[in-house]
Amino acid sequence: MRSYIIEEPDIDLLLSHLSKYFSNTFKRISRYELIRFAVFIHRIPAKDPNTDFINLTTVVEYNPVGREAYLTLESSGTEAKEAKLAVEILGPANNNQWNYRRNDRTIQDCPHCKATYVYRIDISQQNVTTVVCHNCAREFQVTQIIK
Repeated sequence: MRSYIIEEPDIDLLLSHLSKYFSNTFKRISRYELIRFAVFIHRIPAKDPNTDFINLTTVVEYNPVGREAYLTLESSGTEAKEAKLAVEILGPANNNQWNYRRNDRTIQDCPHCKATYVYRIDISQQNVTTVVCHNCAREFQVTQIIK
C-alpha cells in the first residue's frame, strides 16, 4: 500500500486521469460540502501465469481549504508492480510539476470487527501504537508504517 500527499493539484485533472485510466471496474466520485472523495477500482491482466488479474484500488480525498489531495493506492501485485502503478497514477502530478510526497501514515483494520482506520504516527517513535476501535471499543495495535 502506498499513500501520497499532492500539494495544490488541479483536482479535476487528477480525477479525470484516474477515471480514464484506472477505473475499469468501479468508479465513485463524491462531494460533501467542499471535500471531494473518490474511489477507483481497476483490474489489470497479470503477466504471471499463476495470477489472472492484479486488482488496484485508488482512493483520493481532496479538501480545497488545505489545498492538498491525499491519494492512497493498494494493489494485489508485487511491491515492484505497485511502485510502477504509482508512477503511472501520479502522471498528472509529474507532468504539471505538482509537489507530492509519500505520506507517513498507516491504514489499519481492526482485527476484531474489521473497521478500517487511517492513523498518523510519528515515525521517530516505535512502529507500534495501541489504539481503541471506535466501532467495537476494543484495543489493537497499529504496526504498519507507510513511508
